[in-house]
Amino acid sequence: MHLVSRFFSIVLVTIVLLFTTGCFLSWGKRLEFNEGDLYFKESVSQEEAVRLGEYLVESGFFNGDEKTVQLRKNGVVYEVRIVIQDEFIDDSDFERLARNFSLELSNYVFNNQEVHIHFCDKGLETVHVIIPLDFDEGEVFQDVTVSLEETIRLGDFLEESGFFDGEKKAVLLAKEGETYIFKMIVQDGFDLDDNFIEHAQEFTEDLSVLVFNGSPVDIHFCNGYFETFQVVQYSSTLTTKQ
Repeated sequence: MHLVSRFFSIVLVTIVLLFTTGCFLSWGKRLEFNEGDLYFKESVSQEEAVRLGEYLVESGFFNGDEKTVQLRKNGVVYEVRIVIQDEFIDDSDFERLARNFSLELSNYVFNNQEVHIHFCDKGLETVHVIIPLDFDEGEVFQDVTVSLEETIRLGDFLEESGFFDGEKKAVLLAKEGETYIFKMIVQDGFDLDDNFIEHAQEFTEDLSVLVFNGSPVDIHFCNGYFETFQVVQYSSTLTTKQ
């Protein structure tokens, strides 16, 4: 789901404080990836740190600009620590990106273990922690078009209704005009037969009435990158994206 981290890295180019003087031993061992410095503490292995560094290069996060990241672990939770300027600490858009990024790192780097993003000062001391939206192993990604409150309301409903049932699932919530877009990742080869589509249509109505105050909801069946290949519209009309 590299789209999240690529966008996140674009923002970071202008806000991450750069460190070019020496090796900060208290930050842990240092690795370099495409001009990015990755420090890791003894609570994680070098293999885990290398996996993170390689992913940050692959995804475009480490893009040739000087950036500093630290990886450590608190119990079972991985901490990815990033230095940012004070004015961005309470920026809701940046928090949304970081929250989505934490889910992406969990899925692609840390074997579905929980990841928290720490916004840090120039001494790598935590000033704000971003915790991912996780509901009984279900993950809800938040698009810029919806609020955090709407996203949490959806996640709570999916957990209470049994949609999130302890199995790993990922959905994304967005909005186009007055219509909410519920994107869900469907495994390759999953049979979207007429019966399944009928149940999906009923689910759009449940989401509309019970979560989004009567607003229309379309369900998008997506690949692992949240690219839509089939849509169940609130109007009962089935369309396929070419």
